[in-house]
Amino acid sequence: MAERGERHHDRAPELAEGVEETVAILGLLHDVCKVEVYHTETKRRKNKATGFWEDYQAYVFRDPLPLGHGEKSLYLIQRHMDLEPEEALAIRWHMGAYDSAVKGGARDMGAAMEMSPWVWRLQQADMCATFVDEREEPEE
Repeated sequence: MAERGERHHDRAPELAEGVEETVAILGLLHDVCKVEVYHTETKRRKNKATGFWEDYQAYVFRDPLPLGHGEKSLYLIQRHMDLEPEEALAIRWHMGAYDSAVKGGARDMGAAMEMSPWVWRLQQADMCATFVDEREEPEE
């Protein structure tokens, strides 16, 4: 048994029986709303070193179905498969405090968190993926 506070980075945590499918669904599909919304286009900028204008490729965001982040993921997923209520809540609210409904004062996320621990679990996992796993410089 590991001592309190000891870390085991070399192995994945064991999951309770029956939650593997939920973990897979949430991990793989919560951001399906991002499919086909990032496009490249040619833009122009002045090269500071040469003083000449030049073309460059840049990403632009164009959403053909602006339903909202979590809402759009739910819509797209449920066109192809059924979700358990806890999975739907987690996907809908995975943006946490960054969700525009929360910024506007809606209290539904708090209610969803009380109903299912998957809401805050997915929020934490998403934040870790953004701010820890994808960090370019090594942690100290």
